[in-house]
Amino acid sequence: MRERGLRETEAMEMIVAQMPAELKRARADFVIDNEGTLTALDQRVAEVWSALLEAAAAGEAAVA
Repeated sequence: MRERGLRETEAMEMIVAQMPAELKRARADFVIDNEGTLTALDQRVAEVWSALLEAAAAGEAAVA
């Protein structure tokens, strides 16, 4: 709020207007969950990065 110069009511309105996380996940091409270990997070990031690089090299949209 402070960085953006927002009042608390403005910030809350922005939060309420956001799409629910479940819908975001359903629409996402990739989801990187940050609830496990750091090792698991590193592995998932590497998997997604690899898939994005492969898709970019192939000139197509990545979906996984």
